[in-house]
This record gives sequence, C-alpha cells and structure tokens, in this order.
Amino acid sequence: MRRTYLSAALLCLALSVCCLPGSASAAPGQAAAQARSETVYAGQPAFTEDELLRFIKDLPSFRSWLRTSGEKAHPVMKDTKADFYLSPAARSWLEMRSWDPWRFCVIMGRSAAVLVLETEGPESKKLYKDMPTVSESESALVLKHMGELLKAGNDTTQMKK
Repeated sequence: MRRTYLSAALLCLALSVCCLPGSASAAPGQAAAQARSETVYAGQPAFTEDELLRFIKDLPSFRSWLRTSGEKAHPVMKDTKADFYLSPAARSWLEMRSWDPWRFCVIMGRSAAVLVLETEGPESKKLYKDMPTVSESESALVLKHMGELLKAGNDTTQMKK
C-alpha cells in the first residue's frame, strides 16, 4: 500500500510537470536550449536543504503556471545523458522569482530521481534513461522532506468540510 501510494504521488509530482521519462526529444524551437555543450546537471553541486525547501515552496505555483500557460519544462536526453528542457518563458518565470532556471531544474530532476529510486528501487535507473545521478546528501534531504515534496507535487484539490 505504501509503495503504491508513493508511486502514485511520485507520478503526480514528476509527470505533471514533465512528460513521460525518455519520451521527450528536442523540437526545432528547442534548439537554443539544446545548444549548451553540457547538460544542465554538469558541474552542479549537490543541492542544499535551504534550496530544497525553497524549491518545495515554489513548485506548486510553477506547476500551476505551466498548466495555465501551456509552456514546457521536461526531462530530455542529450546524447546519452540526462538533461532538462525549459521553454524561454519558463526560464523567464523562474528568473523573475530570483531562481537560476537551470538550478531549479537540477533540484527538480534530482528530487524526482530520489523519489523514483526510493519507490521503485535501484533497477529503475535502467528504465528511466533521463534520470540524473543523485548524491547521498541529496537522497537524505529528499527522504527527510518527502512528505512536503509530495504535498507540493499533489494536484488533488483538498475539499473543505
């Protein structure tokens, strides 16, 4: 039961912002974002607890904005490496909220990866080719704040009694 709940919650978090893992490919309009010589994850340090908490706070409004605006943010593969695509408008939205857009993507991608690994096990890395590598410290932080992270990624509107 716990595994099913966590898997369902993970899918709400990851797939509502992203498309299905491994299914995204760069469209012609995405050429500028894909022109980076490195992936979004290259050279990025492990995220901190402060960054994760800020991400958790901003994720619901980012997801809501993506749905209403029709803009895109999703994992992609760059050659054989995990990467992330953000539309220019999505990058601007994050910048207006004082985020480095690529850092936000790193936190999103690595957090989702920890949740997948926790719920589906290490063999899931073979299934999801666009899953980034995560550090032990990032895994520990995501597990510590899993409830908050899953709540931030939950689309279900709570009915008031």
